[in-house]
Amino acid sequence: MARYIFYLCVLLLVGCATFEASQRMELFDDTSLAYEKALRFGDYRVANKFTRKEGAGHQDPDFNNLKNMRVTSYELLESTSSPDNLKVKLTVEIRYFHGDYLVVKTLIDEQRWEYDATKKRWHLHSGLPDFK
Repeated sequence: MARYIFYLCVLLLVGCATFEASQRMELFDDTSLAYEKALRFGDYRVANKFTRKEGAGHQDPDFNNLKNMRVTSYELLESTSSPDNLKVKLTVEIRYFHGDYLVVKTLIDEQRWEYDATKKRWHLHSGLPDFK
C-alpha cells in the first residue's frame, strides 16, 4: 500500500511540474506576441519594457531614431526552448523601413528570452532589434 501511495505522489509531482511548464510556455506565447505587436505598431518604449536591463553601463535605445522606423513584417523563422522551458531562442525575420528613406530592409533578429521565476515573467535578454 505504501508503494502505491509513493507512486501516486510521484505522479502528482510530475503532473504539477508539467502543468507549470505548460503555463510558463503559454505565458511566453502571450509575452512574445505582445512584444511583436509593440514592434509592429512602432511602440518601441513599450517593446523596451520587455528587455532585461543589465549592468551599470546599460543605456536605453535612441527612441528619437526609432520613431522613424516602421516594421512591415515580422516572421518567426525558428523557435527552440531549453529542456526545462526556462529559456527560449527565437529567430525572427523583420522587414522595416526608415520613414525618411522608404527603402525596405531586412534583418534577422536572434532573440534570447529567459523566464524569471521570482517575478513570474519573461525577459528579452538580447535587446531590441538593431535597426540601421
